[in-house]
Amino acid sequence: MAEKELILVVEDDKDLRELIRLAGEKKSYRIMTAGNGLEAKDVIERGNRPGIIILDINMPGMDGFSFCRWLRDTDPLIPVIFLSARAEEYDKIVALEIGGDDYLTKPFSINELFARVAVSLRRVRLFTRGEGTEETSTPLHLHDITIDPAYWSCEYLGREVFLTVSEFRILHKLLTNPDIVINRDRLAMAAFPEDQYNLGRSIDVHICRIRRKLQDINPEFRSIETVYQLGYKWKS
Repeated sequence: MAEKELILVVEDDKDLRELIRLAGEKKSYRIMTAGNGLEAKDVIERGNRPGIIILDINMPGMDGFSFCRWLRDTDPLIPVIFLSARAEEYDKIVALEIGGDDYLTKPFSINELFARVAVSLRRVRLFTRGEGTEETSTPLHLHDITIDPAYWSCEYLGREVFLTVSEFRILHKLLTNPDIVINRDRLAMAAFPEDQYNLGRSIDVHICRIRRKLQDINPEFRSIETVYQLGYKWKS
């Protein structure tokens, strides 16, 4: 029998934390909990690698944003679903920019939360198995960048670029269509083919993250061009 998937719930509200734990266990997940980012760090540093993290933003000690920044330096692939009582667009943008995969505003439906959990876990399983894409498995070389769908790997100027699943899919879509403008909805379909919840509005944030990772290697990187009101293209 396959081992149950581990979910780490990081939430300072004890009642909500317990509600998510009980609901997760009822759905046959293993659940570990933490009351803030510091406790969550301790859980991971003790050798527990969750399949996904459900992460509140406003917490004492270490908030969700600070914990997510630490996590992305430690492990870029664990999906993170942010929870927040604040519905401001700024918070959602920050959550995605620092490496979050999804965002739910409180109060939310427990069923919707676990539907999103299932989607995120499926996305990572496809990623780690090298499945789930329609693209050819042949490595693609374009100028100084190489992307290999068979191994979900990316190199720029000879250095490895650590991309999340959605970032990899977006970059691959752009590279396989050089000099063609691709609108946000098409990029979203490429990034989240099995996800009904993610829409084109999140693509701008993912593009910013891809650019930042490539500019960390080469500050002069300008190959991803924004086409006003239309979308994005890779300039060959």
